[in-house]
Amino acid sequence: LQVSGAAAGLTVIVLQGVQTFGLQQMGVAILLAGLLQVIGGFAKVGRWFQAASPTVILGMLSGIGVLIMVGQFHVMLDIAAKGNGILNIKAIPESLALAFSPERHQSLSAMALGILTIALMVTWPIFGRRWTAFLPAPLVAIGVSVLAAAIFRIDVKYVVIPSDLFASWQAFDFDFRSAILNPGILGLAIQLALIASAESLLCAAATDQMHNGPRANFDKELISQGVGNLVCGALGALPMTGVIVRSSANVQAGAVSRWSAMLHGVWLLLFVAVLPGVLGSIPTAALAGLLVFTGIKLLNVKAVTQLFYRSKSELAIFLVTATAVVTVDLLSGVILGLALAGIKLLHALSHLQVNLEHSPDGDHLVVDLRGAATFVKLPHLTEALESLPKGVNVTLRSEGLHLVDHACVDHIKAWRKRHEQHGGTISEEGNAIFI
Repeated sequence: LQVSGAAAGLTVIVLQGVQTFGLQQMGVAILLAGLLQVIGGFAKVGRWFQAASPTVILGMLSGIGVLIMVGQFHVMLDIAAKGNGILNIKAIPESLALAFSPERHQSLSAMALGILTIALMVTWPIFGRRWTAFLPAPLVAIGVSVLAAAIFRIDVKYVVIPSDLFASWQAFDFDFRSAILNPGILGLAIQLALIASAESLLCAAATDQMHNGPRANFDKELISQGVGNLVCGALGALPMTGVIVRSSANVQAGAVSRWSAMLHGVWLLLFVAVLPGVLGSIPTAALAGLLVFTGIKLLNVKAVTQLFYRSKSELAIFLVTATAVVTVDLLSGVILGLALAGIKLLHALSHLQVNLEHSPDGDHLVVDLRGAATFVKLPHLTEALESLPKGVNVTLRSEGLHLVDHACVDHIKAWRKRHEQHGGTISEEGNAIFI
């Protein structure tokens, strides 16, 4: 159910590419990036992104939700958003002060439309439940805001649509040979392919967590993204990726099949090309209110609360990922989150607890093993077992182990034989791994 669109996260890279190589050569770079994505899809590279940690995905979604909320909050006041998440957060008091100043009545009107939109998004699914299948909440919210703005002639900003959609488009005369032989363009194409693929497939993984419908095929998704970028490069458009805001809106609108994503593009083209006046009647504050609501929905408070009670280490990974997404950028946040998840996994695979306890009746010792019994922890395990008195009765408790390798199994079996030769007995509670 993922919906794709212009890759806002690649804007800076594309701008640098255009400034360095020119617009036409940039088109070739996007074409090559699309080709690399197609090759990656056929090589089954996409499926590796299914291994992304759910906690990292949750942090990514929450970070994006915060970015949407703090950015669109300003737009909801008819004030331009700032350059990044930190600046948008810092500017909130300033924007509020400006909105309530006597000379900015326009901002209060815009805020009223934004709040009206959010209120309808919350209440329509409750009070208009019988009609939601035909009149989804976003359509009702925007429709009512448009009517309110028209009836009361509210002085706010409206969506601006170009009068001639194709006025600035021109066919490219690509020089493929010189572009392919240029190491700079090849490097740019690889960079675009890697970042666009990562953003799209992480978005697909995040979208899958939002619904119970058809799952994404990551290899097919990568091929599709590549084909799309081949077309984008040929037309001189921005490269495309999966867009979590559109995908989230798609899921929240009740999408159940891939047709919704395709019709998304059809409706966009139809309205922009044939009915631009309809889009031009929509207050930008109403759209901003819709996006603020979407951002709030992306902040899964219930899941975060469960993390708090389930695992403090997972909560830390979530917080670091979300914070990095807000303060740095999406890809950096995800990479940092995945790195922390990898460190946590390595710790779990190398952590072994050996607890020595006396049985309640006092006639034998209990060796309680917890964690991962691997060759890395053999010295620790050996020290604990060799410290047991010779000839004592021992119970090995192994139900706390989540990983055991052959090195540890062989080592404990060898120790067991030596211990029994000295008159001791060994029994096992749990998985019967060593007996």
